[in-house]
Amino acid sequence: MDPPPRPPFSVVHHAETSQHVLEVVGDIDIFTTPDFSAALERAYKAPRVIIDLSRCGYIDSTGISTLFRWQQSTEGKLRLVVGQQGKIRRILEVTRVEKFIEIFTSLEEAKA
Repeated sequence: MDPPPRPPFSVVHHAETSQHVLEVVGDIDIFTTPDFSAALERAYKAPRVIIDLSRCGYIDSTGISTLFRWQQSTEGKLRLVVGQQGKIRRILEVTRVEKFIEIFTSLEEAKA
């Protein structure tokens, strides 16, 4: 029996003058983390980077590790948006991401 098909994954990059917004669609896991990391690298020089996870269904330890490394290398210019998703927020709370990276419920809040 074949494994179930993987849901599509993409990162849509919106470049603005004062910040870049990376909209993640799909799960961030060991298979998609290289694409996620590449999207982060394209936004490296932005004054602020907001990662919108409101359409992300799951993030595993490889994705969380990428967030921590990126936050350290950019000296804190990363913000996360989780929307109303309880699952992603819970994963980030359990792994204590909110201690190191600001988490917002809406994109508008994160941009303020």
